Amino acid sequence: MEILANIIVLIHVFVILLIIVGTGLIIFGRLNKNQEYAYLALISGTALSFIVFQGCVLTIWEKALREKNYETGFVSHYLLKLGITVKDIWVVWTAVFLITVGSFAYFYREKSKKGNKKNVCI
Repeated sequence: MEILANIIVLIHVFVILLIIVGTGLIIFGRLNKNQEYAYLALISGTALSFIVFQGCVLTIWEKALREKNYETGFVSHYLLKLGITVKDIWVVWTAVFLITVGSFAYFYREKSKKGNKKNVCI
């Protein structure tokens, strides 16, 4: 089970990097349409995970596979191992900020591409 937990940690790091890098890329308009949809699906899934499970599903799976429950969230736990102390609330607010900025940048760009058409519902 330790191997599966380590795989989930790698996936988790990859997802976090995709959200961070994707937010920057979407703000600067560097993603094509399919990549934008994938980014929106990723942040929607992340937000839905927090709503449904009251936490990240990847963290929950990792904790279950390791059969231990560390007190902090994923990011805080592993940053603490590197000697960096971060409170979970700052991690959550940073994630909310990135998701919000990325989403608004996407929808703003879409609205500006369509111009002033009457049937745009954003």
